[in-house]
Amino acid sequence: MSISKLVIVLQVRLNSSRLYGKALMKINKIPILILAAKRLSNKGHKVIVATSNNKIDDPIISCLKKYNLDYYRGDSKNVLKRIVDALEDFKDNTTVVRATADNIFPDGNLVDEMYSYYVSKKLSYLGSNGVDSGLPYGVSLELIKLRELKVANRIVKKITDREHVTLFTKRNKDHIFKKFNYLHLENLRCTIDCSDDYQKIKKLFKKIKDPIRINWKDLCQRLLNENQSKNNNRSLILGGAQLGLRYGNLDNKIDFKNTSLIIKTAIANNIKTIDTARSYGESEKNIGQSITKLKNDKIRIISKLKSFDSSYSGLDLKKGVKKSVYTTLYSLGLKKIDTLLLHQANNIFIKNGVVWKSLLNLKKKKLIKKLGVSVQTVNELLYTIKMKDVSVIQLPFNILDNRWDKYIHKIIEAKLSHNLEIHVRSCYLQGLLLTNSKKHWEKTRYKNYKEINRWLLNKSKFFRRQSITDLCLSYIKSQNWIDGIIIGVDSRKQLLENIRLINLNKLSLAEISDINISRPKITNALLNPHKWRNKF
Repeated sequence: MSISKLVIVLQVRLNSSRLYGKALMKINKIPILILAAKRLSNKGHKVIVATSNNKIDDPIISCLKKYNLDYYRGDSKNVLKRIVDALEDFKDNTTVVRATADNIFPDGNLVDEMYSYYVSKKLSYLGSNGVDSGLPYGVSLELIKLRELKVANRIVKKITDREHVTLFTKRNKDHIFKKFNYLHLENLRCTIDCSDDYQKIKKLFKKIKDPIRINWKDLCQRLLNENQSKNNNRSLILGGAQLGLRYGNLDNKIDFKNTSLIIKTAIANNIKTIDTARSYGESEKNIGQSITKLKNDKIRIISKLKSFDSSYSGLDLKKGVKKSVYTTLYSLGLKKIDTLLLHQANNIFIKNGVVWKSLLNLKKKKLIKKLGVSVQTVNELLYTIKMKDVSVIQLPFNILDNRWDKYIHKIIEAKLSHNLEIHVRSCYLQGLLLTNSKKHWEKTRYKNYKEINRWLLNKSKFFRRQSITDLCLSYIKSQNWIDGIIIGVDSRKQLLENIRLINLNKLSLAEISDINISRPKITNALLNPHKWRNKF
């Protein structure tokens, strides 16, 4: 009987309904099942390939013999029994690592990471599947004691429990591997299930010199880089607050001539969206006149409804919503608007939802294409991401802002369940992060701003970024859960500088992790400009 503490069982078959024979397809001239097995054993762990005794899987055996890999053939329909039988020579307390040949990202390093976590937590089961892990779909392993599999093999009768080996144990002892959930890569995909998957992963591995030994984290970084759009300008959204009123550290409003120049420059540089609001002074009017003058009907406009409170009657709310929307359309010179947001999330609840119901009615009349909400707090976010008719959520976010960290997986879950865009604003905290001016920081009443300045400067130098502006923007654009970045500018020159910066390299996963760990701890009050008049 083997005294090994850990053994890896790699499940494989040829009869895949979506991509027949994928296990023998090649990546970097290596059959997929061989690459999966070699990667899992690249730290010296024993791998047993478990396949069926069905004649259709004979080619798998021929391939395994060619590469001198251990294998076991067993019941074609009862996968649970097949794995238990394959491990007949191992002790009951052996940890079984279950893997599948269509997932080639997992390697010996991930096995070690998960085994160490598994032992330290004294677990019976550990899996890296699911959005809570923060890992791409396909970075999937399961750890379970052999005794648990034997118990299940004796007890379970259902076909699904025998086909899905760990299902019985997971019902009672499920535990997700969360050590790397801060990476927030759970909306990425690296499994090989269909032809498109195969072509994507084949392309990703093409330039890798040693596909067997490359670390799974490096593969995830490459996957992330490949997934992110090559044309970053599309993620930039031109902020319209400065185009209609004095905003942030801006001393004067931007005149119409410069507003038109800024919008013309944005369009010429493939920026497709402008964000504005009823409360942004003359912003809607200036934007409307500019896009009419430019004769551009493809630009996407996002505006925000006038804010209401509970002093309004239900009838007045209906009238007020309708008037606000029609005024926005008139000011912008549009027959319908692409996206309209609630400027204040609490307007959802006024008078049993009259405001939101009124907007849904106007959407039904095709005056609005998409509805969304601008949120300020975590509670507002957690409520709105559950609303299926919310297509866009706008929230404040910057390099110091850790309020959302614990809930990013919920955002990604919501994005996977229904069509949802996440746009972020206040990336430079109304310009504060880019200045060490005492005058500008005094209005916040935050005393330790010099610590923030030093940290930003040190990190920008350490990561070899061109400036603090570059550091702040690169942190935002490197977040995988963000679809749009709203940037307000004071001039055409400033817009062009932001366009240049957004096309520089993103931060690596390691650099993002370093920032999240080392950034100064600040109060929520500093993150909310509405509270700057109050003491911290």
